[in-house]
Amino acid sequence: IGDSYYKEGNHQEALTCYLTSKNIAELIKDQEELRGNYKDLSRTYKALNDINKAYEFLEKYFETHKALKIDHKIDQLILLQERFV
Repeated sequence: IGDSYYKEGNHQEALTCYLTSKNIAELIKDQEELRGNYKDLSRTYKALNDINKAYEFLEKYFETHKALKIDHKIDQLILLQERFV
């Protein structure tokens, strides 16, 4: 829904949707969803000319993205180890 509002140029409504989605993702500890929320929030704050908030969420996006890549690599190593042990 947030994406639809964003595409229509209704950035304030998009922001409301993205913040709600972020809160739910935090509650259920869904890091992949959070990563997407952070990216959406960053571009929406940028569209609203709130550069500080845009930067804040862009940093969170990169931190989460990096953590997910590390987790994925660890999972791959564990699978390889299980195959050969």
